[in-house]
Amino acid sequence: MSDESQQHPKDDEYYLTNVVFLVEGHLFSVPRYYFANMSEVFSDTFALPTVEGAKTEGSWDHSPFHLEGISMIDFKAFLRALIKEVHRDSILSRKEWGSALKLANMWGFHDVRQRAINAIEQAGHFTVVDKINLGREFKVFHWFNAAVQQFAFREVSISAQEVGLIGLDMAVPLFHLREKIVRHGVWHTSDWMKYAEDSLKEELLEVKASSAAFDALPSFYPAPKP
Repeated sequence: MSDESQQHPKDDEYYLTNVVFLVEGHLFSVPRYYFANMSEVFSDTFALPTVEGAKTEGSWDHSPFHLEGISMIDFKAFLRALIKEVHRDSILSRKEWGSALKLANMWGFHDVRQRAINAIEQAGHFTVVDKINLGREFKVFHWFNAAVQQFAFREVSISAQEVGLIGLDMAVPLFHLREKIVRHGVWHTSDWMKYAEDSLKEELLEVKASSAAFDALPSFYPAPKP
């Protein structure tokens, strides 16, 4: 067998290798490029030095990269969102975009996060309850902030059904905020925040800071030079 192929240099940009992941007992082999160059977490992980001559974790089926605590359903939805060139005609449900957004946050994928946020917004039927819950969970400040103001300034108070959906820890400070705004007649002012309880202010600031940190992530992480 000729070793001629071993004598040719591999192109830095277009010689793609795969990484093998193990998720809930199933193997996934996907281009390593997406993870090494588009993820804050994996770019650091794959840049770690390896033992010379040893099989790198994730380099073949018998030594996969274990993704503990990740569901196969979430991971497949994430891959459909990530590798859009392959799944260009694939239509993800809002739930699947939520899965993609969750893993994009976990692993620092800026572009997948933005794509998922846009897709969820465009899916329609995005209620104020959705904005509160998803904004809190996924650290999307413009969802969370808009929902807080919508609850605070609307004519009707929070319903029992909404309390069940957003939880008492969120419903109580929102109820108090709305009552203060009604009492003081503060309907068209940017000073509404001063009427919010400390717990709500703290959560608004925490979601805002986390959202800004995600937005500041790079879209691309250059591969380290050998």
